[in-house]
Amino acid sequence: MIDVSVITPTYNRSALLLRVWNSLKDQDINFEWIVVDDGSTDNTEEVVKKIDDERVKYIKFKQNKGVNAARNAGVYFASGRYIVFLDSDDELYPNSLKTMVEVMDNADYSIGAAAFATVIANTGKQVSQLKDGEILNEYDIVCKRKIYDGDKIFVYRREVFKDFCLPEDLKGCEHVFLNEVSKKWKFITINKPLRIIHRQEDNLSNADSLIKRSYDIAKSYERVLINHKEVLKDQNEAILSKKNRSIDTVLLVHAKMCGGCIKI
Repeated sequence: MIDVSVITPTYNRSALLLRVWNSLKDQDINFEWIVVDDGSTDNTEEVVKKIDDERVKYIKFKQNKGVNAARNAGVYFASGRYIVFLDSDDELYPNSLKTMVEVMDNADYSIGAAAFATVIANTGKQVSQLKDGEILNEYDIVCKRKIYDGDKIFVYRREVFKDFCLPEDLKGCEHVFLNEVSKKWKFITINKPLRIIHRQEDNLSNADSLIKRSYDIAKSYERVLINHKEVLKDQNEAILSKKNRSIDTVLLVHAKMCGGCIKI
């Protein structure tokens, strides 16, 4: 039985793939590595097929469809009990997959995903601190944004993808998917770094990419507002109640400063 399906979408990054594989090949767990070639024009296919290992699967798109379509395709062909998305410019620490499986195997079935910390390669610093063992629901994720402070790596139960997939009409914007998952499944956070991030010029998180994707990003937040209106409504009512008290105080102070020229 395959414990983990590691899915790596890639586009013209053949030079990076062996680094990913080197971080995977000695993982002490039953896994498969699914490389989804998103229409590359370099020698990606040659590099992957030279890896003589039955744990490696290769899927190729005839044309570029985007990272989310590539991830969804990887999930479709996956056989593992758990799913992990690992980008082609990243790598895992030894025993990372084993740690993921142990956490999920010992978690309540209501936990659909676990979030782990990551480290920036060139600084060696952990991106963000997580509260160990914290259980998060839709309110925590959508309203309190508890998993959006810096990069993380997630492991998902395979069953999560029976109801949810990444939005293929948006470039990146993984938060839309995470928010959707939180409507049915809970998340657990573990403050242990399992992934090393190597920043590339074409990374979706860099400034140029964010500018190019600004429409998609705006559209993604519109979708969040629509899809999570009930939990956001409850949050907004609580905030507005506090804000109204604060606004009354500010107006009163301002009125006194203006010699009573403002009526409240």
